[in-house]
Amino acid sequence: GFFWRKSDMKIICKRHKKGECIVATNLYPFNTRLRIETVGDCTVADRIHPRFGHRVDLFMDRDITGARNFGVRRLAIAELEDEDG
Repeated sequence: GFFWRKSDMKIICKRHKKGECIVATNLYPFNTRLRIETVGDCTVADRIHPRFGHRVDLFMDRDITGARNFGVRRLAIAELEDEDG
């Protein structure tokens, strides 16, 4: 089933507060680094409901105004190479 654990959300919030760009998507494996047009480099750290499986959601924590201002956009996304090789 589709669910997230409270402990996972706390970790995501901490990473976001440290300045890491976090996204939720079903298109890439966890910890995949993505370069998103006008946003920058982000890490896949969460999943979204399967009916939205074609989307990438940008985590904005409690910034409702920022999320509304950002809105829904179609942006170019590139998967970044692993730092290990």
